[in-house]
Amino acid sequence: MANKKIWLGMPVMALVFGLAVVGCKSFYPVMYSDNSTKDYIRLGEVTYIGSGTNQGLLDFLAAARKKYPETDHIIDIMVDYKTSRFGDTYMYRGTAIKYK
Repeated sequence: MANKKIWLGMPVMALVFGLAVVGCKSFYPVMYSDNSTKDYIRLGEVTYIGSGTNQGLLDFLAAARKKYPETDHIIDIMVDYKTSRFGDTYMYRGTAIKYK
């Protein structure tokens, strides 16, 4: 009887452990860029959350141009990555600038 309880308890423990591991989500840095040697005007901070596609930085620039139409470039870029069972998510943060 005790042996059957052990075999029933093992899948339950594995399920609890699996849910604990899958439930832990956090962002961690992927890339950082700093262009502090150029002459420019800071327009403001921009944030964009997108999926894990290769177009992410272009979408980020488009989002910056929606907020600040005169944006030439984005500096101080920080890209954070988050994964879950529903897919990958990238969070882009940076400063929109206009060159003088």
